[in-house]
Amino acid sequence: MDVGALERQATDNQDVARALSVAREYSGRQEARKAEAVLRLILSGHPEHPEALHELGVIALRSGRPELAVPLLQRAVAGAPDLWTYHSNLGVACRAVGRQTEALAAYREALRLNPQSPACHHNVANLLRQTGDLDEAVAHYRQALAANPDYHPPRLPLAEILHGAGRTAEARRELKAIPATAPEAKAAAEALARMGNG
Repeated sequence: MDVGALERQATDNQDVARALSVAREYSGRQEARKAEAVLRLILSGHPEHPEALHELGVIALRSGRPELAVPLLQRAVAGAPDLWTYHSNLGVACRAVGRQTEALAAYREALRLNPQSPACHHNVANLLRQTGDLDEAVAHYRQALAANPDYHPPRLPLAEILHGAGRTAEARRELKAIPATAPEAKAAAEALARMGNG
């Protein structure tokens, strides 16, 4: 469906669900401009529609415009405060613009809403590591792995912290647990080589 036809339909019927579906289709096909046009159409009639705000914020993030994403995602969170993905994406946007305190608060809220999510623990841990709170970062990396041992992204940063603390044997175990097919495999092999056989 073209944007013009959708605009006529949305104006006539206020078919927001259909418009959101079309926007997601465009977004999935990497047609961000068309998706944005549809989402802005929805927002012209429903300025605080949380899902449209969230989708538009995610598009802004993906296109390298986190400064535009932050206010959109803040409004989405205000309208749908129980959706952990909204908080998580707000955390990503805040972190991208250097608002670490707000990013950590958003990540923690996402984790509160979805405590078994390895990705939520990983996001909190990465930010804690960046701000120097290594003990709590380690705890969250370990919780991410406990939630899903096959979720490997936490292993490399966890190993780096452990190695830096002189716990090289533990670090090597984490790196060796990363399968050769994982995206982190090359970096893990390089880290193992730097650590030597100790």
